[in-house]
Amino acid sequence: MRSAQQRGGVARRAVGALLCFLASYTMADAAAPVRRLTFPAVQQAPHGVIATPFQFHVTGEDNLEITTFNSVAGVRVDVHVRFLDDSDVVSKAYAIHHTPNTDRTAATTRHALGAGALLNLRAVAGAGSPLVGQTFVIVRVVRGMTANAIALGTLVQGYVTGNQDLAYPGSPLVGSTDVEPPVRFVIGTDPPAGTQSTETVPSGARWEVVMYTIALNTSAVAATRRLSLHINTVAEFLGQFTPSATQAASLRYVYTFGQGLSSEGAVKSAFVNYPLATSLILSAGARLITSIENLDAGDNLEAPKMHIREWLEAQ
Repeated sequence: MRSAQQRGGVARRAVGALLCFLASYTMADAAAPVRRLTFPAVQQAPHGVIATPFQFHVTGEDNLEITTFNSVAGVRVDVHVRFLDDSDVVSKAYAIHHTPNTDRTAATTRHALGAGALLNLRAVAGAGSPLVGQTFVIVRVVRGMTANAIALGTLVQGYVTGNQDLAYPGSPLVGSTDVEPPVRFVIGTDPPAGTQSTETVPSGARWEVVMYTIALNTSAVAATRRLSLHINTVAEFLGQFTPSATQAASLRYVYTFGQGLSSEGAVKSAFVNYPLATSLILSAGARLITSIENLDAGDNLEAPKMHIREWLEAQ
């Protein structure tokens, strides 16, 4: 058996070895400082501690993804970024220019960030004059550069104009149908003589029909015409609006269907009014179709004029 003196020597040697190991580990760690998360709001950087609004410490695999849904021409979305690279002491600032589609479909671009801390960014319409409700922007941090990139977090989501922007941090995430939609005046297609008029809610849109106006020019062929407005989807009939007024040959009547209008049984100065349902909201693919009894081959409908409120469906 070992004596007490021998056992003490062994213990002292073990403690000394442990202290040497800890000293060498501390020196190696101090020689190669590494950025690490200490808690969600603070990051340990090579040159000190960085307070961040969120835990987006990005690697070389992480990128910025910009997706837009837009309904007007001439718009460019600018995303201004402030970023601290792992190897830098001073943050850098730069702008990314993104061009949306004009047909309400998604346009997506991805941009490399590098390794470091994403400090803040803002998105704004850098060109064009979109209204609130016309240019919807989503900016995310993703891992990867292809359509299969994994979304790690959404930074901003909402509508931008030339003077109203989205900011990270600060701006709430807003859905594309959560805002007051802009009012649009839409002129439809002028149908050929002897045919009905059909207008379809475009893909990527949701319409509230406030007013629909169309003019009918009848031929000299004697017959009593009656114009109705039908609303349906490709598969289902949704409703019919039929004024009591009729139209004879060789006349031009203007028919207006609108929310809040009163029904006029008689024609007044070649104008016919008829009420529409309140809050008549239609999804993409729904159609507004005229139905004219006794339509003659020489009868001619003019292009309809529609007063609508339009949301974008960011799908």
